[in-house]
Amino acid sequence: MRWYREPLLHFICLGGLVFLYHEVRRPTPLPAERPIVISQDDVNQLRSTWQNEQGQPIQPEKLNGLVEQMVREEILFREAVKVGLEQTDPIIRRQLIASMKSLLLEFAGQSEPSDEELRVFLERPGNGYSGALREEDWDRLRPRLREDWLRESKQRALEEILISYRRDYDVILPASLAPLLEVTP
Repeated sequence: MRWYREPLLHFICLGGLVFLYHEVRRPTPLPAERPIVISQDDVNQLRSTWQNEQGQPIQPEKLNGLVEQMVREEILFREAVKVGLEQTDPIIRRQLIASMKSLLLEFAGQSEPSDEELRVFLERPGNGYSGALREEDWDRLRPRLREDWLRESKQRALEEILISYRRDYDVILPASLAPLLEVTP
């Protein structure tokens, strides 16, 4: 018997394909459709923050109030996303950009510079330091050099990350700007 000619098998396979198509094409749920979950870790974080700031354990009614405040803030956040404030409000846009930039800088993967790297940085023109340095000045200048080196290194890492992100986006500009920005319109 040829099992692959059975109508029941065709029906089951076709039903599976329709189900799979439906699952793939299902839109992501709106923020209001997802439950607001306050975990035990969130509650523990509230307790810990209160303890650190106030120097005393939090009272149960105050903890309940802080949890309720978290829920209200999440509701307001979701409603703001629902009406598109993150896309249309310039203040929110700037805050999101600053937060993302800060996050990327934090995870830029900086290591502690060696003395050799700091000396190369010191001798590079345009960094605000004069190249001539006596050895006794090195110990005094090293902490400031380290901070400047780390700041510049993080900025370079951020630029590299942004360049890698840029590959994921199509940028469409007016033809008049393309020569100035070296981008094809």
